[in-house]
Amino acid sequence: MTLRDVTLAVTPMVAQFWDMARIPMIRKDNIVTKIEKLHREYELLKKGRYRRSEAQISKEKDFEVLLDNLFDVAHGNALTMMTNQEDKEFLLAQREPGRRGRMGGVDSVLAAQETRQSLRLEKAAAFSARKQEEAAASSSVAQLESSPSSSSNIQLLSQMKNTEQLEERVLRSGRNGPRRTSSLQHWRPRWIEPS
Repeated sequence: MTLRDVTLAVTPMVAQFWDMARIPMIRKDNIVTKIEKLHREYELLKKGRYRRSEAQISKEKDFEVLLDNLFDVAHGNALTMMTNQEDKEFLLAQREPGRRGRMGGVDSVLAAQETRQSLRLEKAAAFSARKQEEAAASSSVAQLESSPSSSSNIQLLSQMKNTEQLEERVLRSGRNGPRRTSSLQHWRPRWIEPS
C-alpha cells in the first residue's frame, strides 16, 4: 500500500472528527497534503534515530510537541464562518499548545433542535406533495367534467364517489369519540352528475 493510498484512507477519519465538532475544513486534497508532509517529517527523523546528537534530540522533541498539538485542518476563515460561539471557543482552545479541553458527548440541545428542524422539513415536503396531488386531482376532475360524457367517464365518476362514501363510512365508524372528518373532503370539488 502506497503512502497516497494510506493518506486517502486516513483523510475521511480526520474529516469525521472535524465534522463532529462542526468546524469548517480545508479541502480534502489539502488534508492529504498535510498528512503526507507530516509523514515526510517523520521519515526524516527516522533516518537519524541512531544519531544521538543534540540537534537530533531537539528535532525529535519538537516533533513530539507537534504531535501533541492540534492537527489543524480548519478553514482559514473558520472563525468568521462559524456562528455558534461555543464552537468558536472550542476551536481556539484546541489551537492552544497542549489542547485545552476535549469533545464531550452528544450535544442534546443541538440534537433536539436538528430533530425538530428535520421534522419541520419533512412535514413541509409532505404538505407540498399533498398540494400537488390535490392540484392534479382537481385538474383531472375538471377535464372529466368538461369532456363530452361517455360511459367510461360516468363509471369513473361513480367509482370515485363510491370511494368517497366508503372513506366517510370508515371515518364515522369507531368508538364513542368525536366524529373525525377526512381532510380530503375539504379540497375535493363537488361532484356533478353528468346529464
